[in-house]
Amino acid sequence: MIAFSQYLRNFLLVITVSAAGYLPAQMAYTPRWSSYVGGDFNFDKVSAVAADSVTNCYLGGFLGDGYINNDDGVASPLSYGYDAFAARVSANGTLEWYTLFGDTPNGETRGIALGTNQSVIAAGMLSESEVTLGTKAFAASLAATNGAVGWIQSIGEYNGTNGFNAVATDALGNIFAVGYT
Repeated sequence: MIAFSQYLRNFLLVITVSAAGYLPAQMAYTPRWSSYVGGDFNFDKVSAVAADSVTNCYLGGFLGDGYINNDDGVASPLSYGYDAFAARVSANGTLEWYTLFGDTPNGETRGIALGTNQSVIAAGMLSESEVTLGTKAFAASLAATNGAVGWIQSIGEYNGTNGFNAVATDALGNIFAVGYT
């Protein structure tokens, strides 16, 4: 699976690659589905993607429009600002759930990984306010089935610049997050 994202109108395009793990430049491909997340009037961004064994996609990024909207007509009101989010999109392109992180006006999910016991791990950054430049790094565990938050942890102080850029897990349930402080 390969996912593409663009600013302003974020399209997620899922394609199948060859068994060798690459897509030759001259080879034509047929998308399984394509969709968009976010609204029409502000910046929205998909920063991270992971897939499970049945090709559900788990997305992370930020929403600047205050809602998630995709091709199946789902429009869900959210808070305003750049909201860090995680979402699950089914193998056929249907938005199944979304979760926002923190109660701060700005944030971004920059890494997403599948954990053990049907969990999804999201990581990124959250800011204290729209005028504060400082950020905290966060990591959260979600239920893969419905997006319910199991736990969320943050590090750093809002008077600094902290964030996670990527996250990975191993078979023992350990979580590895990298970023900046």
